[in-house]
Amino acid sequence: MNFVSRLSVRAGAALAVAAGVVAIWATPAGAIPAVGCGKITVHHKRYSIRAHVLSCSRARSWSYTFLTKGRAPAGYDCQRYSPKITRIRFVCNNPSTATRRDGPQAFNATA
Repeated sequence: MNFVSRLSVRAGAALAVAAGVVAIWATPAGAIPAVGCGKITVHHKRYSIRAHVLSCSRARSWSYTFLTKGRAPAGYDCQRYSPKITRIRFVCNNPSTATRRDGPQAFNATA
């Protein structure tokens, strides 16, 4: 595989991840914006936590559990992302809250 085709594969993968993240975060017009919940340290790495329509204490606690044990909270669907493509490490959404007027309950971690 030559350099140009490898570059186009990487660009295509990055575009797919970006489109997925945009689709996940697309919320209704009256949605409440994400709240920055500070940083946590897991295995000597710092992660910035953000929450949508969710308390920061829960988002931080659930993020720590997901990063250390790989377990998603009950009722949440979590998607991991490659650190080679994006700074976002994972996004967790609660599908049962997708139609809420203030937006779905979700949280994510960024390295």
